[in-house]
Amino acid sequence: MRKRLGTIVGHLKAQQSMAHLARSDDLVNDISDWIAQHYPGGSATLRRVKEAVNDLSSRR
Repeated sequence: MRKRLGTIVGHLKAQQSMAHLARSDDLVNDISDWIAQHYPGGSATLRRVKEAVNDLSSRR
């Protein structure tokens, strides 16, 4: 889990338009939970992080 959180933060920081999202621990945890729910056992790829951000932002 800890590795996945670091991967998510890294992907967010690497994308200029999403870098500010990496500062929110709650959002990073929500993204991790979303990936675990939609891709059980799957890794936090950039595509999945973007998909999670899009889905979570549409719910807020």
